Amino acid sequence: MRSTRHHRRRGPGFTLTRTPVSDLRRARTTARGLPFALEYPRVRNQYGPPTPDMLRVYGIRDLQGHVHVAYTVVVSRGKIGEYYDVQGSGWLNPPLLDNPTQTVHIGARTYGLYYEGSNLHIVAWREGPAVYWITNTLTDGIPAREMLAMAEQTTQVGASGILTRGQTQPHNFVLPKRQAAKSPFDRVTTIGALLGFAALIGIALFAMKLFARARELRELRGRWDSAHARSSTPRGRPPTSRPPSRPPVRPRPAAPGAHPGAPGRRPVGPPPAARPPAGTPAAPRPGAPATRPPAAPAPRPAGAPAPTAPARRAAPSPGSPPGAQPGEREPGQPTPAERPVTAPSPLGRAPDRR
Repeated sequence: MRSTRHHRRRGPGFTLTRTPVSDLRRARTTARGLPFALEYPRVRNQYGPPTPDMLRVYGIRDLQGHVHVAYTVVVSRGKIGEYYDVQGSGWLNPPLLDNPTQTVHIGARTYGLYYEGSNLHIVAWREGPAVYWITNTLTDGIPAREMLAMAEQTTQVGASGILTRGQTQPHNFVLPKRQAAKSPFDRVTTIGALLGFAALIGIALFAMKLFARARELRELRGRWDSAHARSSTPRGRPPTSRPPSRPPVRPRPAAPGAHPGAPGRRPVGPPPAARPPAGTPAAPRPGAPATRPPAAPAPRPAGAPAPTAPARRAAPSPGSPPGAQPGEREPGQPTPAERPVTAPSPLGRAPDRR
């Protein structure tokens, strides 16, 4: 008979190796000078042959100036530039470990998980008067399942006794499902988003009302312009949009006595006084003695001849020699009729004939 065996398919294993005993002994020697227990990882994520770990003790100062003792264990993964570390400190609340992304309970411990994106970067726990944590590499090359398995097998190194070694394939170990971190600003963000949405709706309603108001104003302005045009147009004449035409500008008449070809100009100076009509007696000057009106002529007897006015002697013409008789003129001198007629000057005086 042929027997058949059914093999159970196992899940993905761990890439963990045991910590060398030499590193555990060196850690026991260092733990004697610490004020708290030194916890050392029993397994490690390492490729190739193991290399010695780097263990050192240092002091860290808090915000109040107090110095706390701490230690660090630097482990090489066997690849160039890939290191991770295990640390412990007496400072229970360092700023590095504030606000964990997730908290899980495994065994008697409570672990805080700190993610960077989708990668687990820090696993921390508190035990006694100290806090411990494991930090992933710069590129977060260690899987989250192995980070938590190494934290679970990091135990105290006593002053004496047998140094126990860890298990590379721990049993009944399940990585808890990651929970989304609750941000304290979720409520504030929600309220801010609602207020912003309400503000946008209010701005849109105000813009619509403003546009409707502007359209009403344009319609009222058009009605007012039409009514004003109808009221200003005479009856019987259709309204026109052309402006009223101005009367033509007539040329200004020429000044009296100006040359016929000269353009009409106003004389410079005060206007001449208006002459009284003929036969009107002249007004007396202010301050002059009063004069008597001339006496009326005596009545002439009937049949008497009319008196004749004495003959006036003609005055010599201008330009005649002294002693010349009236009417005589110098030979070659033009007669008054032959003299050229000159127009008076616009300034009110005759031009100079020099």
